[in-house]
Amino acid sequence: MKNTITNSAKLLALQLMFADRGLRLRQSEIAKRLSLKKGSAYRVLQTMSAFGFVSKDDSRRWGAATGLLPLAWSMREEVRILENSRRVIDALAKDRKISSKISIRSGDREITLMYVYPQNHEMMVGEMQIASSPIIEGTSAAALLCDEDDTVPQRIIAAYTGEIPKARYLQKLLSGMENIRRKGWHYESFYSQYSVGHYGGMSAPIRSPTGAVIAALTFLGREEDFTRPKIPHLSKLLLASARACSDSAFV
Repeated sequence: MKNTITNSAKLLALQLMFADRGLRLRQSEIAKRLSLKKGSAYRVLQTMSAFGFVSKDDSRRWGAATGLLPLAWSMREEVRILENSRRVIDALAKDRKISSKISIRSGDREITLMYVYPQNHEMMVGEMQIASSPIIEGTSAAALLCDEDDTVPQRIIAAYTGEIPKARYLQKLLSGMENIRRKGWHYESFYSQYSVGHYGGMSAPIRSPTGAVIAALTFLGREEDFTRPKIPHLSKLLLASARACSDSAFV
């Protein structure tokens, strides 16, 4: 990324990696994931260990440590909303048989924190892990960026180094952002190369009490799950569910 400090970026990338609280890795595995030389990986880990951000267990594996608690405490309202969000999508899966996910923005990337699928749902492929991707497409990207000036997605897509039709991606993303500003939600269909089929995604932003976007709630399903007669009901349920994520009275 332009105008960034490489070593600092590696430190932050490592901490984001350990957002998966159960993840513990050996130094060699961390070096491989971050494309670091062995000595550089050692210095990164020692620096973060000095601040208590990471620690090493008896098996010589590293993971997140309690030095991050002051940061977590300062964001306890956002954490509460994410805890609510998990209850919401669990209820959607159990009571409505709806697959859904919760995503947050991390700079120019989208991090999916939670996937919940109804039991035996056809979209379930193994155990879903925390996933990170460039924030350049999809309904969740539109929800996370909806309050930004249009120059932000322009910058993000222009800086993306992958081979994509950038003009088309930008047009779709800007259109999705506008739909959310106007209606509160956005729907798109897409082809999944993993499940081999056409699917749909419908997203709305999850907001803090101050109105800031802190996450996106996305309904997922096959394209036929989002037929025109079903869209009005699903969009109302999506908006109500997004509000429930932020509701302090929700249990």
